[in-house]
Amino acid sequence: MPLDSKTLYWTAAWINMAMILALGGMGIRQAASARYASHRRWMLSACGLVGLFVLSYGIKLALLGREALEIWEPRYVYVLRLHELCVLVMVIGGAIALRHAYRLELPVDIATGPMRATPELARGVRLHRRAGLVALIAATLGVATAAYVLQGMYARL
Repeated sequence: MPLDSKTLYWTAAWINMAMILALGGMGIRQAASARYASHRRWMLSACGLVGLFVLSYGIKLALLGREALEIWEPRYVYVLRLHELCVLVMVIGGAIALRHAYRLELPVDIATGPMRATPELARGVRLHRRAGLVALIAATLGVATAAYVLQGMYARL
């Protein structure tokens, strides 16, 4: 059976979110290996995909409109709301991590200069890591909940 345009859009959006999660995971792996320039590239790439989704969602609303949630089974609507909460937490966590990274002016490579071992820097790095971890966990839950909602969309075809 052919896909309708909204299901096709949400399938692409799910792939995009899975890619955001993969890029974030790679970024964390790079930071753990003290490859901070690479960490920055992976994380900014993930941010770029979030930005592209927001832009595409605006276009989708203009061209295709909203989903008819009144015809959805209630369990899918509940999981959709949980998914939206996960995405909100992911975006806020990512924004906080990004803000701390830029505010602290962290060197992208240890070789670029000595780290300032101040209490403010240590606190900022901790907040950056925690916010990034929250964003990654929320992205993981977001991908899982989106897969469930998408499965429901396919079931309605």
